Amino acid sequence: MLLPEADVNLLSVETYRRPDAAYLTKQQIDDPENAPAAPSFLIEVISPSNSAGEVERKIDEYFRAGVEVVWVVYPNTKRLYIYTSPKHVQICSDEDICSAAPAVPELQLTVNEIFA
Repeated sequence: MLLPEADVNLLSVETYRRPDAAYLTKQQIDDPENAPAAPSFLIEVISPSNSAGEVERKIDEYFRAGVEVVWVVYPNTKRLYIYTSPKHVQICSDEDICSAAPAVPELQLTVNEIFA
């Protein structure tokens, strides 16, 4: 289930974050004590107040905590960056297909669909 602005406990970095959206499994919702703490997929939407350093710090924290895929959405340029690690990123625009695999393989949209 994709939840907007859910508090995410990043145990490995001893902090909470509130990404714009987090994918939580049924087990993470129903039985959080016995489920992986970090969501497998997160979405961050960049606003003018976000600094590049802040975005990079969040991405590093997410992957250290066990997140598999992070989408960073830039509404002003209508681009979406798909991170599968802090060093591996795919930049998408227009009709490029954005996938949340391997975290949520069934989630695939074009950038134009996201911004429609």
